[in-house]
Amino acid sequence: GLMTFDPGLAERLREAFAAADVQDISERAMFGGLVFMVGGHMACGIVADDLMVRVGPDQYAEALARPHARAMDFTGRVCVSLRRCRLEQAKPILDRV
Repeated sequence: GLMTFDPGLAERLREAFAAADVQDISERAMFGGLVFMVGGHMACGIVADDLMVRVGPDQYAEALARPHARAMDFTGRVCVSLRRCRLEQAKPILDRV
C-alpha cells in the first residue's frame, strides 16, 4: 500500500531519538504511514501529518488534554494523535514514551 507521511516530521523524530540516545530503535511501514519501534514495541508513528504517540494509561488524560490532541485507538492500545502539531508541542508527550 501507499505510505503517506510527513518526511520532515520523520526526520525530526529520528533526530530527537538520536539526541535522547534511544537504543534499539527501528522503523516500520504500518497503518499507511511510518511507525517508530523501540525495543520491538511501537512508540510513535506518523500518518499523513498526524503524529501518533503511544502513552501509558497513567499519562493518557494529561496527554489528551494537550492542544491538538485527540484519542486514537487502532490497535487496542492507548494512543494519542496530535493533529498537525509541531514536534515542540509533542515533546512533553514524547518525553514519556
